[in-house]
Formats: sequence, C-alpha cells, structure tokens
Amino acid sequence: MKKIFIIAIVAALSITSLCANPNYAMQHTNPMPNLVRYTLGNAELLGLNTKQVEQIKAWAQNNKPTMRGLVQNVMHQERMIIEEALGKDTNTAKLAEEMLKTRQEIMTLKTLCRTHLKGVLTQKQYNNVVSIYRSTLPKMQMQKQ
Repeated sequence: MKKIFIIAIVAALSITSLCANPNYAMQHTNPMPNLVRYTLGNAELLGLNTKQVEQIKAWAQNNKPTMRGLVQNVMHQERMIIEEALGKDTNTAKLAEEMLKTRQEIMTLKTLCRTHLKGVLTQKQYNNVVSIYRSTLPKMQMQKQ
C-alpha cells in the first residue's frame, strides 16, 4: 500500500510540473520540433519579411488552440492511465491506444506546420531555422540522432 501511495504522489507531482510548464508539456507529449517559435523568435536574423511573419503568425493563431487542446488531452489521458493501472487495471490498453491516437494527431499537425513553414520560407531560411533549432538541443539529444 505504501508503494502505491508513493507512486501516486510521484505521478501527481510529475503531472503537476508538466501542467505548470507548457513548453515541457509540449516536449513531453510530442518529440517533434516547434519550429514556428524559433522562426518568429529569430525573424530578424532569418531576414523574414512582413508578409512571411504575418503568414506564420496566422498559422500559429489558427492552430495553437487545437494543439494546446491535444496536449492537454494527452496529459489527461496519461492521468487516466495511471489511475486505471493503479485501480481496476482492466482498461489500460484501450486508454493507452486512445492516448497514442492523440499523440499521432499532434504529430500530424506538426508535420502540416513544417510543410506550411517550407511554403512560406525560402529554402535557405528554413535550413537556417533548422540549424538554429539544432543548436539549442542538448548535446546528449543530438548524439542520439
């Protein structure tokens, strides 16, 4: 009983910290890069024109609520899986499957986002965004690739 209580507390603290830090929550639910943030954050360095910035901001404004909802859904589904695994444990596989479908939706939207960026940016600008993103990754993460 003591072990279950400790596991529940650790899980609750983990989920609380994920919810408190939306950037970490995004990384946790989806390993794909958030290139929009890096593109807009480095607009001057990349030489983006006003039209490019407007197109990227419009994409972000239209899709961010959907992405946020999907991320929150994964976080909720993870909590449900933990509760199920610590309780009846009869529906864990189905809940995990639903969570994986939500993660797939996130990856699909991220793929569409990269396609959109490639259509708005020049090839050189896109390559520079990728370079900037890679330069921010921890060395251990880069070695795994």
